[in-house]
Amino acid sequence: MNEKGRSMVEMLGVLAIIGVLSAGGLAGYSKAMFQHKMNQTIDEATKIFQRFEEIKEKDWGATDTDLLWIDSPEAAVQYGLIDKCANPSRIEGATLGCQLPMGYVSFDLAQEKNNSADCGNGTWGNIHFAFSDSKSCNAFLSVHWENVLPVDWWANHSGIYLWARNNSHSIFNGSQPLTMDNITNTCLECDTNGHCLITFTYRGYC
Repeated sequence: MNEKGRSMVEMLGVLAIIGVLSAGGLAGYSKAMFQHKMNQTIDEATKIFQRFEEIKEKDWGATDTDLLWIDSPEAAVQYGLIDKCANPSRIEGATLGCQLPMGYVSFDLAQEKNNSADCGNGTWGNIHFAFSDSKSCNAFLSVHWENVLPVDWWANHSGIYLWARNNSHSIFNGSQPLTMDNITNTCLECDTNGHCLITFTYRGYC
């Protein structure tokens, strides 16, 4: 009696095809999820920048008796820069950051009355975004924030910097163009050190 069925070679061929399709599907899914989370992170960053501009325009903290400091998760939530501080974590061993869809954000911002003859404005500080790899760093900086944010953000030696361990690199300083080669080469520090900070220095220190 002749038995009918698939040979072992045929079954292995089918399994191989399924494996290839599954691997391709997982790769596509991972890429899509990465882009989705990065888009959410960029949206969060945009809201943070917009909110701090609103605070500056309202002139909160710009008098000697009303200094405004945003250097903690509680203050960031209080003044509306972020809705909540999820899973706070130490960044660079010192700064407490709040988790974003990708990476973390922390604040070292102030709105205060300064000597206008020295700096020409009453605002200074840093906004830090922490990432663990160069892929995230590249994707975040590819927005070209130097063109998105107001021109006066880059006054008084302000700019965008990358910190990895004790090393720092200027990515954009107001006059130096932000090129993809500069971004890619600088973001490699994230892989080398296991993490990095992208710091937006806002209008400089006085």
